[in-house]
Amino acid sequence: MMAIALGGVLYAILGNGSQMVCSEGLAASQSVQPENRTVPAAGSFGTRRMDTSKFLSAASIQQKQSRGPVQAEAAPEKIQALVVPHHSLAGQMAAEAISLWAYAEDKPTAVILLGPNHENIGPPAAVTKRDWSTAAGPADSQKELVQSLIDQGFAEEADDLFITEHSIGALVPWVAKYLPGVPVVPIIFHYRYPSEDFAKLMEALQPWLEDGAVILGSIDFSHGLAMEAAEEKDRQMRNYLLNQAWEEIARLDSTYLDAPTLLSALMERDARDGRNSLCILSNTNAGRLMKNSQAVVTSYFTLAIGELK
Repeated sequence: MMAIALGGVLYAILGNGSQMVCSEGLAASQSVQPENRTVPAAGSFGTRRMDTSKFLSAASIQQKQSRGPVQAEAAPEKIQALVVPHHSLAGQMAAEAISLWAYAEDKPTAVILLGPNHENIGPPAAVTKRDWSTAAGPADSQKELVQSLIDQGFAEEADDLFITEHSIGALVPWVAKYLPGVPVVPIIFHYRYPSEDFAKLMEALQPWLEDGAVILGSIDFSHGLAMEAAEEKDRQMRNYLLNQAWEEIARLDSTYLDAPTLLSALMERDARDGRNSLCILSNTNAGRLMKNSQAVVTSYFTLAIGELK
């Protein structure tokens, strides 16, 4: 990845040709070496762990892992939330974004993983206390936080939904790889889960976030369009993102993204905290990744929210 500054805005050119854009001017380029990480022993796996191998195999992790060292200067200094794709084709984009937390001086105490319930069945907001088995190592559940959400009525336990839900299963392995030992809190939501309920959930999560937990939003963007049309939707989405138009985003359909009220809630929380810190780290689509401009595509953004430098 190469970083250049144009007109006071830093652009980081990623390996796939997509760009990193922040709405603020940023500091000079600096290469960051990732720390060596130790994966917990496989013997710690329990018999009731969720298996993610069908979503992300060991071979896929090897192929799509972050290529580090990377230049992370265009991301916020302290990343409190990331948005990454869950489509396996865009696995390297997810890996590169999530690996930024591995470079942080203070590692997250937990990763709250929020994603769409693609089947749109079961409770409106569902959680599991099951631990996870991944090709990158185990990932445990932060059971105290999960139970707290159940007790307060913010979510219901529904283990079976997570067996086939790729919005969670495709990302837990990257958490296990880059943040070994950090527990996860997976929550999935029905399409257009109400914005007011998201606001209440964010308020309930606030003590945990203040204690060092981070949010990982699992969101794919434009669905079901030809590449040219999807890229036009992405241009409109960029304007919404950089103008902090979270109310408008909540009303968009799947030709823009698959979890509009989730993204809106993350942006609203950032705006109400007075930061307006959202950065676009990268953006591309399946047609460009497959080098097939005639394909019907899904598009992808990676986004970071946190404390700007």
